[in-house]
Amino acid sequence: MMRTLFVPCLSVLLFASVLLSVANAADIIKIKGASALIDLKGEPAVPGDLFYAVAVDGKKRAIVQISKVKGDKAIGHINKGKAEAGMTLEPKAPGALSPVASGGKNHAEKGAGKGNMYWGGMLGYAMDSAKVKVLWQQAGTGHVAGDTKEVASLSGSGITATGLFDYGFTPNLWVRALFGLENFNVKGPASCGEGNDTTCDSKIMYLNGSGVARWVFLTGPIRPWAGAGLGIMFPVTKSSTAFDASSIASTQVILFEGGLDYFINPKMYLPISLEYGLLPKSAQVEANWIELRFGIAVPF
Repeated sequence: MMRTLFVPCLSVLLFASVLLSVANAADIIKIKGASALIDLKGEPAVPGDLFYAVAVDGKKRAIVQISKVKGDKAIGHINKGKAEAGMTLEPKAPGALSPVASGGKNHAEKGAGKGNMYWGGMLGYAMDSAKVKVLWQQAGTGHVAGDTKEVASLSGSGITATGLFDYGFTPNLWVRALFGLENFNVKGPASCGEGNDTTCDSKIMYLNGSGVARWVFLTGPIRPWAGAGLGIMFPVTKSSTAFDASSIASTQVILFEGGLDYFINPKMYLPISLEYGLLPKSAQVEANWIELRFGIAVPF
């Protein structure tokens, strides 16, 4: 059930973020000679920033450099190509990379961090799910101890807290690393324990480190992305009636993710992600989670 919900939820999240990005994209209002009057529509910009002028067919037709900003309007100089009224503007690189006249530094260094690096923190809410093969603990009519009694479906939720580190190799290719605590909590029917009459549950707190390669589809203030990666998990605390707690050891998790980064300004953004985590299947247990994460990040 949870696995089937993940794909439509992720699709809706990405589709909504694309619509928001298009709706909020800066555009050219008027052209006069080599100058362009621009409606920023909330797009962060300072004099010296470089933008692509993008036509309705999605092709980049010109490069525009911001020369003056007043409120939500700006004047830009067409450095290269041919721009027309109605074209949307797209930052030339993450964080609106561009030269800045003062001090020989650029806006990327001041707003996007050295090497396009960011750090911050995220909180998460996970919907956990597991299927456990429950065994008879004592012999009885028609069965012996160790026979399969049933396959129990367990579910629950947990809160997570992690630190975040983002690194951009290119405007579109980024890597996100998370490190922190991951809670996995599930419970189900009363068919576990010595008498097979105790609630089946499992409560594990993991120390988790993960890395996800992300492809960013748009480079405006709202940046939708999708990616995949791997996590390594070490149990810190553990208890279980559904299976032998001593069998809980370090493990790996395969991650499939999607989300968006919303830039409040060039120096801060809100990372939001929807994650599907698939744990290795054993002879007795298979488990997964769907997790919604949100947080804040600033230049490193």
